Amino acid sequence: MPELPEVETIARQLDKALKGRVVESVEVLREKSFVGKEDDLVGRKIKKVGRKSKMVVVEFEEWNKVVLIHLKMTGQLVLTEGKKRTVGGHPTADWVNKLPSKHTRVVMGFKDGLKLFFNDMRTFGWMKIGDVPKLPPDVVDEEFDFNYLKSVLRGSKRAVKLVILDQKKMGGIGNIYANDGLFLAGVDPRKLAGELNEKEIKKLWKAVRKVINKGVVLGG
Repeated sequence: MPELPEVETIARQLDKALKGRVVESVEVLREKSFVGKEDDLVGRKIKKVGRKSKMVVVEFEEWNKVVLIHLKMTGQLVLTEGKKRTVGGHPTADWVNKLPSKHTRVVMGFKDGLKLFFNDMRTFGWMKIGDVPKLPPDVVDEEFDFNYLKSVLRGSKRAVKLVILDQKKMGGIGNIYANDGLFLAGVDPRKLAGELNEKEIKKLWKAVRKVINKGVVLGG
């Protein structure tokens, strides 16, 4: 499953390509994969493509709703413009093969033949029309400071790795970056979060931010 750096990379690529474009069509090929009324998107201009936690967030001008995209395990986004393709998410032959494929769940069309394909082999991912999500701070946010992490860890009787993976506590960390951050900090992932001392918490706070930010720089 893509974690914060991977989703951030995808969002930046889509923002560059789609900002200011108007949605001309939305074709839902599998109802499970799309929540909302697709006609509500037609004619709307994209203001920004960003990210929150592990989701791509598409904002529109003069509309308080957004499109949230969660790729889950096998989701991918493929933007086609003639022979040019911008791809992200789970790597399969759909990155390069003819689209739509049997894994294509939603197709969003724009002017000049530009199309965004949401493919998902196992159909755990989704696109949803909804409100801007109210979620805890992401690991890269200013709000995620040492004191915030300390408040989350203190008193917890769960293993520290489980706590930093909890998207209800902090956003963006998955299994890979949790492992890297804990290793860099020298903290046993099985240790109870509430038993970490201030020195260990400080090292962990610096480590998870370091590995996430390096992941963003390297494109995931």
